[in-house]
Amino acid sequence: MGNKEIPMQGVSWRVWMLAAALGVLPAVEAAAQTSYYRCTDEYGRPVFSQRPCGEDATRKTVSPQPRQAAPAARAQPDDAPTVTPAPPAAERPRGGWDKIEASNRLRDVRRDIWRLEGVVADLEAERDAKIAALDRNRHAAANNLAGATYLESLAREKQGVISQYESRINSLYRDIERLEREQDELRREHDL
Repeated sequence: MGNKEIPMQGVSWRVWMLAAALGVLPAVEAAAQTSYYRCTDEYGRPVFSQRPCGEDATRKTVSPQPRQAAPAARAQPDDAPTVTPAPPAAERPRGGWDKIEASNRLRDVRRDIWRLEGVVADLEAERDAKIAALDRNRHAAANNLAGATYLESLAREKQGVISQYESRINSLYRDIERLEREQDELRREHDL
């Protein structure tokens, strides 16, 4: 017989043989099952999560491959199974939970960008409404010194409104730019 691969790395083949003889393996393998949720994002790409990630979430369960029955004959030293060591972290395939977490973070970043863009649009509309209201008051200015003073006052108030909103809007645009850079980095690093 040739060498056999054992799926659980770092476990002695003697432990596996003892567990198989005692009938413990089915319980150990059942405990090794895991589940996750699969959804589709707004671009039609799959998103994986440990929690339901949307209305279209489908729960998936992953089980280890079923084991074959141990041979009845006693294993000889030549037949001792070999354990394949796990590759170093740098050589492990990309994906897995790291990619799932990156996909979830990318989804959260997109939501934050959309939310901030909505806040910016609301602030711009609010600013424009206040400026329009100030412009409507211009007709109340008389064509004299008092009217000129009133127009000057309206112009200062209008500039104050613009400055107040521009400061808030520019701060939000900086946040959006930071999130867009993070989004690009996530896409580049995780092939999303």
